[in-house]
Amino acid sequence: MDNQSDHDLNILSSEFIDQIPLIIIGFALDGKILFWNKQAESVTGYSKDEANKAGLSLFSRLFQLDTIKMTQSERAGVFEAIFFEKKQLRKNKASIMSKRGEIRHVQWDSYLLEKYRRDLSTVTVVVGTDLTQSYALQQKIEEKARYIKSVTNRLRKYISLDPHTGLLNYRHFI
Repeated sequence: MDNQSDHDLNILSSEFIDQIPLIIIGFALDGKILFWNKQAESVTGYSKDEANKAGLSLFSRLFQLDTIKMTQSERAGVFEAIFFEKKQLRKNKASIMSKRGEIRHVQWDSYLLEKYRRDLSTVTVVVGTDLTQSYALQQKIEEKARYIKSVTNRLRKYISLDPHTGLLNYRHFI
């Protein structure tokens, strides 16, 4: 009979996490980054080593949190609450400034993995979805809708005017 461990899939291996098209970052309670996948690197512009050197202060610099005006120390407090006080985020949308200076729109969730390994009792996993393309498409749709509305209003105006005299015609009065 085969040993079950021969068939186990280590879903937290870096090879597996790198294949997932979501931003996945795992932290130990001391703030050390345990995993930082390729998508996290792509969106933020920071490598795992750079993120580890900067620590949690990187997150307070990355997040722009435009909807809530917060000081740098208040931002750091939010992330410390997530990582150390075990508070969880659900569908938290924020803008981040990548290392390259690009504004990226991301939706975040955080999860706690209890008893992750024998040497690490709890790990905080932050999972993010890059919504930047969706935001750009939404802005284009809104721009097109404004254009259509303005053209429609102009057409309504011209339908009611006589082209020769510029006076209101019979359609205006119907």
